[in-house]
Amino acid sequence: MPHTFDHLHEELIFGLVPIMTFPPRFRCLVFLLALCSLIQSASAQLPTFDKEPWLGYFAYFQGEELEAKISAEGDITISPMRGGEARPYCRIPFSFSVKKLLPNGKLRPLKLKPESLKSESDPTKNFRGFVITGEAGDGAIFEMTVERKRERILLGGRVTSVGNETKFPLSFHYQAKFGHFYGPLLLRVDNDQKEFDKIVGKDWIELTRLDKKKVKKSLTDIYEANMAEELNGPGSSKVEIQANIVDKQKRLIISEAKGASKFTLNGRKTGPYHGGYFLRWTADAEKDPKGEARWQIEFDEL
Repeated sequence: MPHTFDHLHEELIFGLVPIMTFPPRFRCLVFLLALCSLIQSASAQLPTFDKEPWLGYFAYFQGEELEAKISAEGDITISPMRGGEARPYCRIPFSFSVKKLLPNGKLRPLKLKPESLKSESDPTKNFRGFVITGEAGDGAIFEMTVERKRERILLGGRVTSVGNETKFPLSFHYQAKFGHFYGPLLLRVDNDQKEFDKIVGKDWIELTRLDKKKVKKSLTDIYEANMAEELNGPGSSKVEIQANIVDKQKRLIISEAKGASKFTLNGRKTGPYHGGYFLRWTADAEKDPKGEARWQIEFDEL
């Protein structure tokens, strides 16, 4: 009896149908279908929407000021809105990690297991909040929390069980990568570096540190690796960034560390801040055992 594609997926998964029994013109298609099926079954992650424009995403929110999307792997992307549309070249990607604290004071990330991610929530549009759980390293269990209050996104997380990772203390972290979004600006000034620096030099980063000291940097200032300790000190409770990120419209990006948590900022490499940097958030696991600390982020149009 001829094979139908209604039953092909099940038959291929269980090895009931040798691929060579199909006509030559179908073998490539059948092979690809089988490969995709095996990959999908081996790497099941969070459920996602099955239609564009949210295909492949577990949750999203689209408001007047920002758009937030969460992928099947738990990665988060936040983009500013303008004229009812998100600006993809201005997106800010967020990633999460579980890290162990080594005796030398350095943090080392544990290997995450994407196939372990679970949530009691179904794929969610214009979300209010949800929790995702997963596994890292040798049996450590974590949870990450994503919430929304109007046009503010709040991120949190904690390690709920260390599993067999008992040798070193564990903590939960988020990281956002700011690439800064000046490609269109450079084109607009016809690649005139002096004019570019004149405009970008008015944009800045300001850190409000836990020791109450404020540190402000122009985006044309140069970052070097040996500046990290002087820049961050004990960490920051608030980081404000003014940037010309959507066409000619400046935005203020405001990050606040709520509860027992803090930020640190590090450049990607030696060079001007507008070339890119990382903003990292972590909660104090001892002071925040219930995982109530949050990274709150919002956009303010200037």
